[in-house]
Amino acid sequence: MHPDVNNYALLERTKYIKLPKIDRLDPAWRDEFFHLNEIDPKHIKLFHVHFGVTFNEFAPLFLAKEHNVIVSFHGADASEYIQKFGKQYYEDLFLRSNLVTVPSEVMKRVLIDNGCLSEKIIVHRYGVDLDSFIPGDKSKSTDKITFLSVARLVEKKGLEYSLKAFAKLETTRKKKYLIIGEGPLENELKELSRALKIDDSVMFLGHKDKKAVQEYMRKADVYVLTSVTAANGDQEGLPVTLIEAHAAGLPIISTNHAGIPELVRHKITGFLCRERDTTCILKYMTILSDHHDIVESMGIKARQQIAGEFDIQKQNLKLSTIYSQLSKQ
Repeated sequence: MHPDVNNYALLERTKYIKLPKIDRLDPAWRDEFFHLNEIDPKHIKLFHVHFGVTFNEFAPLFLAKEHNVIVSFHGADASEYIQKFGKQYYEDLFLRSNLVTVPSEVMKRVLIDNGCLSEKIIVHRYGVDLDSFIPGDKSKSTDKITFLSVARLVEKKGLEYSLKAFAKLETTRKKKYLIIGEGPLENELKELSRALKIDDSVMFLGHKDKKAVQEYMRKADVYVLTSVTAANGDQEGLPVTLIEAHAAGLPIISTNHAGIPELVRHKITGFLCRERDTTCILKYMTILSDHHDIVESMGIKARQQIAGEFDIQKQNLKLSTIYSQLSKQ
């Protein structure tokens, strides 16, 4: 358990909600919700809703205007759901919300194009605890190269393309590719690694807790996440694992996808390719395998990047200020 759970008594302050059994369109739904969950609306300072789809699911809660509403978009809610349900899907949300937060400038433009007023949207970066991600000593790993991915095994993570590139990687160093995560494509990706004859150097490690992930990042040399737009329109927002990898001093090989270029600075903290471009991915895997000095210098700049814009302490202070300002309105 994270120490802040105890430090801030989060278990005691967290409530798992109960939903009314009556139809959400029933005018009594809102009052029944508060009654079931023993919530006095007078004690609510504001609503902070994560994911646009959640706002739609709980829309009756926000009908009354006495509470300000913040809605934070994260990824699929600003891509897949808009493609599936159309521009009108968030009309009520954009009208009712007082503030919308997004993790990237790219997502901000998407929501503006789909009807949100630009003055309602701010970019609020995700943050990580720098003290939890300590870079490893890369000077001792010159005889081997370890690539790492931490991701749900789904289409938009683009793992098939990094595997195909890795299969063609020729290097004098002993190469290894570790993949942490679970998902519906697990068997398919394992079969691909066997077909590419790289199953002896690719390890699928399954789910790992946060401390284990931090340790794998500390020991890795290069982080890989070659994200793509899925067939159903699903896209990334700005993957937190990329922020964590940079915090751990890892250069990143990724793609010009969604908000990723706002984090990974091409040829400075990592390398970016077009989606599904295995030739490009291979090129940068080769460069980082052959040039240990680039791995080290990029890793240093990567951590500096996180300290400047993605530090959790700084981001929490910004959010606290937002809460205070909206609570006073």
